[in-house]
Amino acid sequence: MTAIRVFTTLSTRWVETVNLDGVNYRLRVWFNSRESTWYIDIFDQNEVTIVGGIKLVPSVFLLTKYRSVTNLPAGNLFLFDSDQNDQSAVLGLTDLGVRFTLLYFSAAEIAQLSGSVG
Repeated sequence: MTAIRVFTTLSTRWVETVNLDGVNYRLRVWFNSRESTWYIDIFDQNEVTIVGGIKLVPSVFLLTKYRSVTNLPAGNLFLFDSDQNDQSAVLGLTDLGVRFTLLYFSAAEIAQLSGSVG
């Protein structure tokens, strides 16, 4: 698994190029103040949107429901909550990169996890 670098300043929007399973992607992470939550958009190397408006929800694989989308990263994104004792966790403006870490599990790691569950 790889932690995706996030900017912990009070910026409500940032863009980062990351290599996921050998392919470069542009990730745009932004805060929706009306909903008080973070979202992520994924672009290819040419700035073409692959999928947008994915709500960052703790403790779930974020790309699972988008598997039919072509050019999606082969693995999956996961928002890890370092304080797992709070089941009602809400990802606020200042929590991303502090309490919550955005992780990427490669396709091989996902396959390994799937194999160990069965």
